[in-house]
Amino acid sequence: MAYGFLFRLYLKTMSSTPHQPRRLVHSDSNSSIEPENNIEFQAADALASSHGDAYRGAGVLIGLLGILVVFIAVTPAGLSIENESTLVMLGVAKVVLMVAILVNVYLYGNRSKHHSEWITYRRKAESLRYAGLKELKEKLNSNLESGDAAAVSEHLFAELRRTLEGENGQIAYNQRKSRQYKSIEHFSSRLSWYGFLFVLICAVWLLLSELHLAPHTSLLIYGTAAVPAFVGGIHGINGLLKVESLLEEHQNMALVLQGLCGELNLANPRDSVTMLEICGRVYDHLVARDVLWAESVEKIKIKPA
Repeated sequence: MAYGFLFRLYLKTMSSTPHQPRRLVHSDSNSSIEPENNIEFQAADALASSHGDAYRGAGVLIGLLGILVVFIAVTPAGLSIENESTLVMLGVAKVVLMVAILVNVYLYGNRSKHHSEWITYRRKAESLRYAGLKELKEKLNSNLESGDAAAVSEHLFAELRRTLEGENGQIAYNQRKSRQYKSIEHFSSRLSWYGFLFVLICAVWLLLSELHLAPHTSLLIYGTAAVPAFVGGIHGINGLLKVESLLEEHQNMALVLQGLCGELNLANPRDSVTMLEICGRVYDHLVARDVLWAESVEKIKIKPA
């Protein structure tokens, strides 16, 4: 889907890193995830990514179109265009872009199901991702006094390690996403400084030209009007995508899970009480993160740039 591609391209461009894939459900022979649940997860995960990327891609497009409208608006003055046909063409282009913005806001902000389906399928995928962990936790809790407790505890220990550790683990995922969002924030910050310096240079040049100390050029309007609009538009897109809050959430989640993983590796795998306690905290954090994510995404609303 074009909108999804645009969203992924924006992330890659702004962060200078490839779009990170979602975590996987472990499907090896030792995993507690049933094959049919794994297939159901893959379907829900793919649908969530598709709907989420399309919705956010529409927001990115609206922001970029808004920036382009400003550039077209200042072009007649910036290039000293006086040709009537050219002015009409620029005017038509500006109106067409503004209509395109309104159409996208209406279709994706008010009429589209991408937003609600994104949340629905992501919540479903996450519940399936940790279904095996939940089942083992409940199984151990109901067999604490039985002779099977130690064996179930060892199985739960292995499942917790698979969930938290490794390239496809939750900790690595949160670390990758935090690095990606931090890179976007860093790039945006540099863009702001470069934009401010460029605007300052243009403003000083304009002042000197008014004092007849420097030649005047109409191109200065791009520096004093269009560049601030560009920088503001990029920050607006990042605001829509909740880059700053997601950075903080992924950093905090990685730190919390790293602490729990450290406790897990120091514990005795056959100590059923300890395994149950650690698993309870891990699972609670994963569920709480899912709830907070849904609340955060619910606030992502597409509107005119």
